[in-house]
Amino acid sequence: MSSKCLALRAVLTETLQQVDRDTCGKVVEELSNGLKYQYHTAWNIVLPILATLTEQVGPLHPELLYPMLRQLSELRASDNMKLEKEADFVVGKAVAAMGPRRVLEAIPLNITGDETRVRVPGLLALARLPGAYQ
Repeated sequence: MSSKCLALRAVLTETLQQVDRDTCGKVVEELSNGLKYQYHTAWNIVLPILATLTEQVGPLHPELLYPMLRQLSELRASDNMKLEKEADFVVGKAVAAMGPRRVLEAIPLNITGDETRVRVPGLLALARLPGAYQ
């Protein structure tokens, strides 16, 4: 991880505990923009930052992370995602910060029981996600 990435993570850790909900929402929204495909070459930097963001915002304002988690889940299920472990790590941090119930509210499994094949990459084994219990 680059020194710039570590510095940004340190800033997030120190400041997000002290800001109001609206400011947290703007930070989440802006950093979530890094998940757009046009920034795919930077996902290896964006994902650890989103993990830190999730750790800090999740316990305080979990609902602010729902759109980012949905977007990450869609990316994780696509053929464009080459950083599956890193994406799973962010979801694992969400499980630790928000609890599995809230993560499943953000990323529903959509299992009805009528499926012949279930495709839920990275989410079926919530209990074993990296970062969930660290």
